[in-house]
This record gives sequence, C-alpha cells and structure tokens, in this order.
Amino acid sequence: MAATSTDARSSPVVMFTGAGGAASESIYRQWHDRYDLRFADAEPMAIPSTIPPERHVVIPMASASDFLERLARLSHELGITTLVPGVDEELLRMPDLGALCPELDILVPPPWFVNVMIDKLTCAQAIAERGLAMPRTVTADRAYEMTYPCIVKPRQGRGSRNVMVLRTRQQVPAYLALFGGQPDAYVLQELVVGTEYTVYVSADAKCRLRSVVPIKVLEKRGITIRAEIDMQETIVRYVEALHEAFRPSGPYNIQLMLTNAGHVLPFEVNPRVSTTLCLAIAAGADPIAGYHSVSGAREPISPVPKLRLRRYWQNTIQVSVS
Repeated sequence: MAATSTDARSSPVVMFTGAGGAASESIYRQWHDRYDLRFADAEPMAIPSTIPPERHVVIPMASASDFLERLARLSHELGITTLVPGVDEELLRMPDLGALCPELDILVPPPWFVNVMIDKLTCAQAIAERGLAMPRTVTADRAYEMTYPCIVKPRQGRGSRNVMVLRTRQQVPAYLALFGGQPDAYVLQELVVGTEYTVYVSADAKCRLRSVVPIKVLEKRGITIRAEIDMQETIVRYVEALHEAFRPSGPYNIQLMLTNAGHVLPFEVNPRVSTTLCLAIAAGADPIAGYHSVSGAREPISPVPKLRLRRYWQNTIQVSVS
C-alpha cells in the first residue's frame, strides 16, 4: 500500500490492531523509544495494562458496518502514519481502508496474496502449483483421498481453533457434526512429523525480501508459548524460493515443519504479522523501516546469542466498567 519514506518523518506514529494479542506488551517495551506507538483492539480490557492507557485505542470489530469509517477517522485524528493489522478478519478490508486513507501506510501484503493465503485450501494449491513442497491438502468432502492419521481444520481460521488429528476416515463425519458447516468449509491435510517453526518474513514496498527469521516452536497452546530463533539454512532457502514464487510486499508469517529428513513442509501462510514478531524484533527485524528500504538489502539478523521467547501469565485485577 502507500509507501512514504520514514526518513521524511520526525516520529512515525504506528498503530497495531489486535492489541489484545500476546506480543503487544513486548513490542511496546522494545519500540516505545523508536516509534510513537498506539495499540488498538475492539475489547479495550484486552490491551495489556503495562501499556500506558493513553496508547490504547478502541476500534470496532472488522465485521461492524462502521469499521472502515471509524478506523479512517481515528487514523486521521491520531495522526497515524503506519497501520499494522494483526487480525485475519481485518485483512480483506484493508484495500478499502487504503482508498479512504491514501496517505496511510498499511503493512499488509497485497490483496491477491491475502485472498490466496487466508484460505488454507487455495494456499496449499498455490504453493504446490509453483513446484514447492507442500503437504497434501483436500476438502473434507474428499476424505476418501486422504491417508490417515491426518489434520483437519477450517479453511479459514486462526489460533489453532478447531484443529484436530483424525485417526480414521470414520471420524470425519463426527468432526463435521461437532463443528457444523459444509464439508468443503474444512480441509484435511497430511500429518507431517517433525519440528514446528513459525517464520517471520518481511519484504519492502518493491517486494524485495528484507528478513527471514525462523523461530523454532518449543511449546504451543493455541499461540506459541516458548520458542527460540534457529537460523536453519534449509528453512531460509525454502522461504527465499517461496517469496520469489509469489513476490508479495509487506510482512507475513509461514508456519512449517522441518522433518527429521531435513525437508521443509509449510502448513499455513498467514498474510500478516504473528505474535512472535516480538522475538524477531529482538533479533533486529523491523518491518516498518524495512518496508521503506531504499537499497533492498537484507536486515542484519543476529542469531547469536540464541534468543528465546518465554511467555508467562499475568493476573490483572480491574474494576469493571460495564
């Protein structure tokens, strides 16, 4: 979307949406001296209390009829120069927001990339069609084609919601009865055994690859709880090939498995930043500055000492305003 050099700005004003997510407090701690930050969420109580209240912004749900109008007005009133969407449901609405706010830099890949990758079936098909390794993926109405055990999940979804392992074909109808909807709204995907990685990827406005940060998942409960940067060259080469095949701009995230035989097999591509962005930032990544890169040179990512993420629960007692 819009590309204005950060060099021309004395203090870029950056707003993250989905600020109730796990990365917000770390992003604030690491970047509050670099950028003028705002954190937006439809549920104000979800924004971490460690972020100063004056940095909190309440926005409507992406499904709200006034979502675009309210977000455009807030961006103008707060002087937002860069918006970083963090919620899947918002992504498809970003082109319309860009039309309302042409001066606003929206750090999200182009609409064609979002449309393909946000659907897990078309994501798998597009990757395979470009000759890259990808686990076999079919809709649930073609369960007879799949080898079991396999993974089943909604074609659109996030946070590992309704993701299960099915041991036999006979479990498919039970899964569909449990969660409802048509069989073609779900995919069955080959079960891949190995080590899971979530990979931060960022390109500049001219679609030149700026950063690849493989992050090994050590513990996961819907979101990544423990992880460490692990600059596996095999993963970096695969991501370089995938980026060259699609050439999107902006930041995105690839979830993949590295098998014991050393094969890289992605199972999802999220066309947005993920909650492990905070770990990539700690290693030297900056999708905001990187988006406006003049040279297109890779960002200096430091894998040594090995950086590790560990998330803890925080108990916050607040007075209800409802």
